[in-house]
Amino acid sequence: MKHYIILPLILLSAITLKSQNTEQYIRVVGTAQKEFTASGVVATIVISEQKADAANNQMYVPFEAAYTNFLEELFTLGITEDKLSPSIRPQANVSSYPSKEYILRTPDVKTAEKLLAISAHGVRIADLKYSYNQNFANVATELSKAAMADAHQKAKALASEARKTLGKIYNIEDLNGGCCDRLPDSSFDNTTLNYKVTLTFEMN
Repeated sequence: MKHYIILPLILLSAITLKSQNTEQYIRVVGTAQKEFTASGVVATIVISEQKADAANNQMYVPFEAAYTNFLEELFTLGITEDKLSPSIRPQANVSSYPSKEYILRTPDVKTAEKLLAISAHGVRIADLKYSYNQNFANVATELSKAAMADAHQKAKALASEARKTLGKIYNIEDLNGGCCDRLPDSSFDNTTLNYKVTLTFEMN
């Protein structure tokens, strides 16, 4: 009795596998990229009271004087005081000498070298990065279309090599959510956004 029950199940499994094998698919990764050039500079500046150092012939410089001298240096670069804002980041090192951290944002990329060239007592450029403030409204759509076109071209070429006809898209995998809303500040004055999609096509 057991043989009559198992045999139909085995036959049914074989028929199902044969049916699945007649369907052919091809899975291809499409890529796209877009380059961006920095649109500005973000500098972190620490201004502090300068203590006297007789060994290095350094006179005492109060915080107010160091701040004023730095503003004068900025003015020569065409930068006004309103571009300088106090940093809300907690100070890492606690010093007995008055010290404050500021953030300077400027839309001129060439300002980077000029800021680094400033030599003023009590002033230190703690960090300098490039900013990207372009309009990213249509970047995701642009890159998505380009990546899908790249995947379609690759799939078509592979199907042709296999002497098959490329059918409709069976599945789309796009894991790039939020990739193109903005670019973070970077140490480099140019950067590239990469986009990737995976398409599964039917093949006839």
